[in-house]
Amino acid sequence: MTISIGVIVDWARSARGNGWTALLASLNEGGLANQVIEFPMSDLLVAPPPPSRRFLTQDLDVLIINWDAANGDPEFGSHLVQRWLSHRRPELLLWVKDGGILVVESQAVLSVPDQASYDALIGGGELPVCGPENPLNPAEQMVRMGPQCRRTRHMPDSHGFEDVPPELTIKGVVTHERLFPGASSKLLTAHIADTNWQNVLYRGWFRAKLFGPRTFRWVTIIRTDRRKGINHATMKVAKVGQGAIFATTMFLATTEQRQLVRAILHCVRNTGHLKTPPKAIALVRSGLKYVLPVVVGLGLVATDASAWLLAFAHRLGWQAVNEDTLTAGVQGALVLACLLLFELVRQGVLRGWKAIRNAMGY
Repeated sequence: MTISIGVIVDWARSARGNGWTALLASLNEGGLANQVIEFPMSDLLVAPPPPSRRFLTQDLDVLIINWDAANGDPEFGSHLVQRWLSHRRPELLLWVKDGGILVVESQAVLSVPDQASYDALIGGGELPVCGPENPLNPAEQMVRMGPQCRRTRHMPDSHGFEDVPPELTIKGVVTHERLFPGASSKLLTAHIADTNWQNVLYRGWFRAKLFGPRTFRWVTIIRTDRRKGINHATMKVAKVGQGAIFATTMFLATTEQRQLVRAILHCVRNTGHLKTPPKAIALVRSGLKYVLPVVVGLGLVATDASAWLLAFAHRLGWQAVNEDTLTAGVQGALVLACLLLFELVRQGVLRGWKAIRNAMGY
């Protein structure tokens, strides 16, 4: 079986680097038969389409969005791509549901993951991304970029995923000229031109989402691997019908993640091995299984303590103390304890808000 792969890239007049053609060719030589078609989507949108042209994904098994090809930058034609993807999202999701594999490579603006890009592809609220480290100093974004990631326990262990190493690092040489060849290099700020791309496997990450509905059931299969600080998701996957969506904040092709890409391609018409998060009802059952016995135990301890306090008071000769008096005293103590607890929680929330945002990946 030959896998048909489409890669959406920038328009030709100022195209950023595309490492997918070479990477997929090497996999072809390694026995994974595939054929690749590049789609300079912005050129196709502004040029009169030939009458025989069909909808983009109709004959494809895999669709890849090259890095930053949908980040909204008008100098590279990404604004047209982003708008097209947003408009065509229902058709793309139908294609995925019928067995297509959608791969969204890192989409960022000045190395900050671009929320509008992922919303256009997946839908609003599905994949919240981190913001800038410091909005007033873009140079500080470097602390949210790194050369190494790590697979999680949720990554499948078959169909090629078992070959993905525990630690993912940059393979080959990633240079500025490789990422921004020809005319594209003339459209950049000095800040971008001075970036050491050999140390950039990922740019930012996906934030944790604690509240609100989601259409897809996302599973984190790769995280950052930072020596200091909390690690966050850099690749998520969601099964959709017979297909799947792989979304990442990583460079995949230019950093030569062959084992990972090979495993993703093995998911064509074969997604049964991809994991899904437990359903909400399973989480509730699990919580009841462990929490309910603890609550009951605490209630029994509290009952015994109340009886013990009453017996102790009578032993001291405080015969006037009865159950009603003891209950009133306990209630008063509980009110004071609750007020104290409320203040402690309030102070903790105020002091810990920055840490909480850090943990969620803001």
